[in-house]
Amino acid sequence: MQQKTTLKDFLQFTLISLIIYFAYNFVSHFITQMPIVSGKRILLIEFPIYLALAAPLFFVKFANPISRYFIPNILPLTLYIIFDTVWKFLSRAPRASDIHNIFAIYEFSPLAFSVIILFALAVITLIALQIYKASKLYSKSAIRKTIVVRLLFIATLIAFLQSPLFDTLQKKSFKYMPWAQESTVKKNGRIVTTLYFSKKEQQNRVILKQQANNTIDIFKMLYPKKLIQKPNIYFVVLESFINPNYIQKIQYNQNPLSKDLAPLLNNGKFSHVISPVYGGNTAQAEFEYLTALPALAKVDTIEFNTFSGKAIDSFAKYLAKNGYQSFATIASGSNFFNSKRAYKSLGFQSMRFLKESPDFKQNPNDAKIFDGDMYQYNLKLIKQHLNKNSQPFFSYALGMYGHIPYERNYKDRPDVIKLLNSKNGAIKRIANQFYYRTKALANYIKSIEKLDPNALILISSDHIPAIINKNTHYKFERHINIALLRYKGKFIDLKSRHQYEVPRFISQILSNQTLPKLDSKTLQKLYYKALYQGSKEP
Repeated sequence: MQQKTTLKDFLQFTLISLIIYFAYNFVSHFITQMPIVSGKRILLIEFPIYLALAAPLFFVKFANPISRYFIPNILPLTLYIIFDTVWKFLSRAPRASDIHNIFAIYEFSPLAFSVIILFALAVITLIALQIYKASKLYSKSAIRKTIVVRLLFIATLIAFLQSPLFDTLQKKSFKYMPWAQESTVKKNGRIVTTLYFSKKEQQNRVILKQQANNTIDIFKMLYPKKLIQKPNIYFVVLESFINPNYIQKIQYNQNPLSKDLAPLLNNGKFSHVISPVYGGNTAQAEFEYLTALPALAKVDTIEFNTFSGKAIDSFAKYLAKNGYQSFATIASGSNFFNSKRAYKSLGFQSMRFLKESPDFKQNPNDAKIFDGDMYQYNLKLIKQHLNKNSQPFFSYALGMYGHIPYERNYKDRPDVIKLLNSKNGAIKRIANQFYYRTKALANYIKSIEKLDPNALILISSDHIPAIINKNTHYKFERHINIALLRYKGKFIDLKSRHQYEVPRFISQILSNQTLPKLDSKTLQKLYYKALYQGSKEP
């Protein structure tokens, strides 16, 4: 009789869990713009996994409906919240390798990191309380048995999800659409999608280990043999550097673009480049600019995480073969995206992380180092190189000022831009940041061109910020970013190239040579070869 009651209760738990599952999906759609999942795969694969994650915390003897039905759903709902958070800010499904980047969040936002820690502690506490309350309702031997059985159940579930049997099930049932990740999630569910991409990463790591036999020559395939012109080269990549004029249906009291920068553009307009990312993961844009290869995220969501410090055939190394020195100025600390090892692998002979440099003092009123302050420090290094060396150099600078939540030092940079038809606080902060950022940028470019009239200067956004939603519309596709390229004081149109195409384009200009276009298969071979060069693989 007890067995029938238990079965009845579990079926009731299953039904309530299904209601919670669909209720969460419905509500989260309006919060994160996640697609509402649908289709038979959801009930055949996704929900059974969801239920299997909830079941270990289900205890029949609990009378309280919250303890009996809701708290068991905490674990799978937590995984869903993590998924939706990544989706909201990065517009992609998370993968197992994203765990590598969890501590990088602290570098960008201690508050966000604290919220994550508190949330994790709250979930752990609820699970611990659930088990503790259960221990009071069952005998010691019964609670030991049920805990062991439940742990074995979880271990079996994990083993099944890692097994060839589940791989076969996914291959037969999973509907993967590489051109539309949103449709992939909608037709298969969150957990299954994450498992799929995580499995692909594991498979791609096997491919990486096989690259010892990859004989493709990166320099020969990507660049001209040598450069004819060897100007000093200045790259600046700016965090979330978005032109507010591209946010549709927003009117301003004046143009957010500083009048100082407008004459340095093409009739007051930027070039456009295509970033591999939206909303975050700056290191992906950096990878493309510093390797001339697409950031495919094959073995890790962030290629920087694969680097061990071993040199790869990067853009900086190519320039070194042509007699260049190289140095990097980074407007942050070194604790994000494996940056110390990554920049070393990418060929920089010296690196200055401003938050760790004793000769740099951050304005205490700025949460993030202001672009203008980074420029001043970078200009100091540039002057040292111009005065001491006849050898050409490659200066790379990474800004962090535009990072969410778009904070600003109101004492030194008060509001100038007002929104006439909107009360969107984020856009107002971004617009005012843009005004001061472009004013500082104009001064930086003018200073360089005065010191170095033959300079080649690239300024680019890494990605646009995660502000595009049903109420905020962007003029272009969300991977299109602003950039400008100047050489010998003249603007050169980048013509909406991918960021990885820009170093090759520059090498064509400096070699007076047109290079053949590379197909995706060749680029992928080059990509794996570069990752293998910089990885820990022997």
